[in-house]
Amino acid sequence: MSILAGALLVRFLTIIADQVLNVLPTPPVSRVHNQHTIEIIIHLSQGELSAMPLEPTLWTFMSYYLTPFYIIIGQDPIAGRIAVSVSSIFIGYISYKIGRFVLSRNHATFAAGLILFWPTILYRSVVIQREILLTVALLTVILAIQHMYGTITWRDAILGSLGLVVIVVLRAENILLVAAMIAVAGYLKSRDNPYRLAAITIVVSVFATFFVFNTAQFTGYGTVLSPDVIDAYAHGRAHGEAAYLTELHYDTWLDIVLYAPLKVMYFLFTPFPWQVRGAVESMVAISAIALLFSTLVAKRSIGKLKDQPYYLGILASYLTTGIIIYSIVEMNYGAAVRRRIQFIPILLLLGVIALSDLKVEIHWRDE
Repeated sequence: MSILAGALLVRFLTIIADQVLNVLPTPPVSRVHNQHTIEIIIHLSQGELSAMPLEPTLWTFMSYYLTPFYIIIGQDPIAGRIAVSVSSIFIGYISYKIGRFVLSRNHATFAAGLILFWPTILYRSVVIQREILLTVALLTVILAIQHMYGTITWRDAILGSLGLVVIVVLRAENILLVAAMIAVAGYLKSRDNPYRLAAITIVVSVFATFFVFNTAQFTGYGTVLSPDVIDAYAHGRAHGEAAYLTELHYDTWLDIVLYAPLKVMYFLFTPFPWQVRGAVESMVAISAIALLFSTLVAKRSIGKLKDQPYYLGILASYLTTGIIIYSIVEMNYGAAVRRRIQFIPILLLLGVIALSDLKVEIHWRDE
């Protein structure tokens, strides 16, 4: 689609302009990814294959993804930024494919364009970070699960599996989102088959039990899931001027429930106007206000999608599980802005679905 080419061109021009004017802040992690990639290229050029990193970690994955671009373009961070920009186009394409389940071609195209040019997505598409690649992987899994409601094909199974591997490497806790979607999809597809429902229940129970008793593998804190562990994990992320709600502590499970609405609001819509301290934060704050509008109108989508419970169930389970969990443990609006990128495409898509049949009539008054 021409909109994909236009989005890619805008990204390339933004990167080139920033190389000259240096107006966009460079996240520290970008320099680390750049350094690791150059180290891999050096090992390759010297034939030191045994020294190549093989651990399935974030740094290894990002380095190997960036390496071909550095080899072709040159050993400069601009190569890594172009690599991320190229991958960001798939956010628009996959969102378009997800939207086509219920939207017309024109409405799905509009949604894809809105997502591609969303300020925070556009900014993260021109710096070297994992958020864009992670979002592509998550959307791929969503699309694969949606396809599986009809007929499970090898293509969907392979794409879904590849997306799942990327998710595990880049941000393992997002497995919870995948598990929630699979559970909902499995229930809706097998609700007339008690044996399948029993099998799904057993699998979900085993996974939930593993998560509860192996919390440290996902959070790095404690051993068994508890309010103390969640509180320690959340406050471990609260640092610097970007920290918020630091006076809130989870002493009981009731605290987690009672604070959840406030934490969700902060997670989705920060930075608030009084937190803005620069041009980039102003852009993010404006997009947060627009996201608030999209979230409010997205509620209308629920009524419109009642006749497609499978589609609605998958998207709703993804959003509710992800947003609630992340909002509970996130207390830094800089990190919140990055993490909510993986939910913005679906929120915007639901907003477009809600307004897709809206008709505006303009009556000119005769003078």
